[in-house]
Amino acid sequence: MLRASGRKSLTAMTLTASATELSEILHALLGHFDEFLVRNPVLSFDVPAECFLEGLLSRAWQAWGEFCRACVIKSCLGTSRRSGALVPRIHQALSENHVSAAAIFAKRHGRTPTWAEENSNLRLEPTWGDPDILSRIIINLNPSNSRQLLASFSNSHAISKNVQTIRNGCAHNHHQNMSEILGIRSSYIVQPITHPTHALFWIEPNSNEYFFKYAVQALISASNDVIL
Repeated sequence: MLRASGRKSLTAMTLTASATELSEILHALLGHFDEFLVRNPVLSFDVPAECFLEGLLSRAWQAWGEFCRACVIKSCLGTSRRSGALVPRIHQALSENHVSAAAIFAKRHGRTPTWAEENSNLRLEPTWGDPDILSRIIINLNPSNSRQLLASFSNSHAISKNVQTIRNGCAHNHHQNMSEILGIRSSYIVQPITHPTHALFWIEPNSNEYFFKYAVQALISASNDVIL
């Protein structure tokens, strides 16, 4: 069963703990997706099916964003990697709210923050799972493991961007977002779609997996690379 999500204090958690939590959530979602396939051996989409699939995709995107956020905040406040190597705290980073404000500044201005502000309004935070925004934040906050973070998140850039594109199409279903979804179809074996959730069943040609299964497995793999 997929447990309820909720934002936790990050100060006492390691990068490995965050990757483990992400893996548990995403594997649970894969289980629900497999159950959907068993119930629908001949794929057909009614409104309840589309709502169910939209929920799965949204939960996966939320979990990935939470993981990206945790990696940045923990790396700035001090943590450890899977190897046991320590990631020392950035001297100016005094709390989760300090890092939150610094990330907002880095996203908006594209330069090193002053670290003078705190933020407690989560609505103001950036879209952590967006790889372009994430790289800008990591570069400008510059934790000691920034090279590892940048390299690992760079490897997952394409798949996380595609997940974001389809998820945004579900959240804001109009012809322009649908056009963006169709813009990624050259990477997959596709069939015509009339709703963004139908793209979850495009086939990734190298793995021969449905897009959703391939994407979730790729994000799990990426999270393991991030924490090395």
